[in-house]
Amino acid sequence: MLRFFSRVLRAIYIAFGAAVIVVVMSALWVAMVLVRRPSRAIVLQSAASRLMLAALGCRYVVRGALPAPDGRARMYVANHSSYLDIPLMLAVLRCD
Repeated sequence: MLRFFSRVLRAIYIAFGAAVIVVVMSALWVAMVLVRRPSRAIVLQSAASRLMLAALGCRYVVRGALPAPDGRARMYVANHSSYLDIPLMLAVLRCD
């Protein structure tokens, strides 16, 4: 019986997570169409990603210093693949 309730709760959480992602990302896509400045688009992406992570109950900690915005090109790579890598990087990094 406990196993059944565990599966039901997991299914509810997955449905909630999918709904949060659809709502937040849909609103973000509409906002991106209306925004003309890249700096505002970056702020919107970061805010939407932080909102989505908070709604899903995800906590994150940044260790070490973030690189200075000196205009040089950089590439950030996640050490594993998941659906949270991109929103997490958008939430933390203040660059395009």
